[in-house]
Amino acid sequence: MRRVTTARRTSATRIIFWDCPGTADARSAAVSSLDARGLSPREVGSWFWDRGLCPRSCFPPLPRKGDSGSWRVRYGQVDMISGVVYADGACTRFWFWPEAARAGWGFARLEKGRIDVLTYGALPGPVQTSPRSELYAFLQVLQITVLPLTVYSDYKGLIKGLALGPLWCCHPRRPNIDLWELIWKKVRDLGGLGETLVVRHARAHQRGNDMHVKGNRWADVTATLGRDLHS
Repeated sequence: MRRVTTARRTSATRIIFWDCPGTADARSAAVSSLDARGLSPREVGSWFWDRGLCPRSCFPPLPRKGDSGSWRVRYGQVDMISGVVYADGACTRFWFWPEAARAGWGFARLEKGRIDVLTYGALPGPVQTSPRSELYAFLQVLQITVLPLTVYSDYKGLIKGLALGPLWCCHPRRPNIDLWELIWKKVRDLGGLGETLVVRHARAHQRGNDMHVKGNRWADVTATLGRDLHS
């Protein structure tokens, strides 16, 4: 076993990377055993790519980022919104290529159990994460809210933050402070959380024809469409 890199610190954890020649030999043998006969160059490349065996110099160009702040309306009118709304975010990340992450947001409104509004967009800004896309989706709903409104989200971080209050959400050490500050400003402008402005948790990726299942499913679809605007 030999040391090949220097130690670095992340938070309070000391991490040292080591390289084992025996492991490297076994890894090389496994790679050389690939029978590429009959495979296209694209299929061979995918085999290496899926296993994280491609050097960063071989990575494709970063995916293009979508238009910042633009909305796409797939169905209905979004001048104002009230009633029951389902908000969601979607993000694609690669553990070996974090800067290629791209996220989107979307929301769906149900009227008497039927889809009435579908709206989505790409998450703007350099930070592309799933929690940020979830918060951004909720913020977009608040921008055009006419009370009364009930918002369902499958992001527990949103439910927890609203329950703990603005001091907890906007603490300097919390992530996404900029979005939390905008969210709480809109909540205060609407008179605060209460009978006319309600935020509830919806379980994600459920099956069935229940209204909440249907609403969350459509919100997830729209968020995925927003994420795909980056490509």
